Amino acid sequence: MIWLISCVSQDIDSAELQHLLEDSAVWEEEPDCPISTDVDEIFFASVPAMSNIQPFDITLSHDCSIPHVLLQSPEEWSDDPMFSISLPSSTLIENETTLTVQFTPHWSNQHNASMVIPYTHPDSPLQLSLSANVAAPIPIMMIGGQLRRTLSHDYGQSILRDTQSTGVQRGVCWGDDTYLITGGMESGRVWRSQNGENWQEHTTDTEAAYACAYGNGRFVMYADGLYSSIAGAQWEEGSDTPWMEDTIRDIHFAENIFVAVGDQGRIATTSHGVQWNRDVLQGNFQLNSVTYGNEKFVAVGNFGAVLWSDDLGESWTTERVSEGNYQRVVFGDGFFYISDGSELYRSEDAIIWNSINTDGVKPLLAYGRILIGIKGQRLYHSFDHGTSWQEQAQMIQTAPLFDAVLGGTR
Repeated sequence: MIWLISCVSQDIDSAELQHLLEDSAVWEEEPDCPISTDVDEIFFASVPAMSNIQPFDITLSHDCSIPHVLLQSPEEWSDDPMFSISLPSSTLIENETTLTVQFTPHWSNQHNASMVIPYTHPDSPLQLSLSANVAAPIPIMMIGGQLRRTLSHDYGQSILRDTQSTGVQRGVCWGDDTYLITGGMESGRVWRSQNGENWQEHTTDTEAAYACAYGNGRFVMYADGLYSSIAGAQWEEGSDTPWMEDTIRDIHFAENIFVAVGDQGRIATTSHGVQWNRDVLQGNFQLNSVTYGNEKFVAVGNFGAVLWSDDLGESWTTERVSEGNYQRVVFGDGFFYISDGSELYRSEDAIIWNSINTDGVKPLLAYGRILIGIKGQRLYHSFDHGTSWQEQAQMIQTAPLFDAVLGGTR
């Protein structure tokens, strides 16, 4: 068998390749060395709807004495646009080359496709089957004033449950297949639910409960002191807490550490909720929210305060973004978002912030490629990092929503 082989060592397009093949030497190709892979098929199992792009690496290899050349472009290799293939650093396939296949989840659906990669060999093309099972969206529990609880099973496209009663709740978190809401007045109250619809109320032997978070197998809560619990019903107070008396208003868990923020610029950290590792005051402003992304913890508060830490909460740098008050900071798909109620800001590093729009939509939560926002009693979606918004569900209850968490399966 006679085959034309290009010996060019850099990337070339199809037209250039054809020209080079016509002018190149003719090689006698060994017929028993086609490109092979380390898998027979690629399957993405139970990927949540609208989650981040899912990568899958495969290895292309062959035993020929001279390299093969990949033909056409990756956009032509798959018949389903939800699957994409990244071109390796060189179109020349030596002994082994890694190729990354990516799947972009959309709404709940089953995807079946084929990947056909032509290359310079008589046994071309290489063919693999592609499939993906996109599972249901992850439920969202939103809470607000007057014991308001709002549940959506499709990222806010519709509302499954929106109730409002009497009582005070301040924080919501998810862990161990359980939603946990903290609140109360003179004494602490904790509400627990596995589906976001039926709730069990527990009175805690603490003062009013504020923020909560889950990590390292435990719930951590602030109630004029540091408390932790395995299941969220029985709570143990941490030793020597509080170091300071200023209220904690939000807790976030990431990178094996809980970071808590609150009044007077208070920032505290703990590993398991049994004691504070660090508890300091960073300024005279109230901090309302903290999150993690791009290897940084970012906290926001009143008077335009934005603080960030790239050493797991050990040290912080303070920035000022406008004169507004920021109640919530959200991270998703590589960006941080904050809003003062009118102007929306976006940043990759929490240092440089760009004003995106003045639509008045406040970011509430992010997941995968969706940014979820709220304005009045209507939820919104953004798929372009907050630049534009599309209206979603209109809600009935009127108490303001101020916290939200992604839950588990239905």
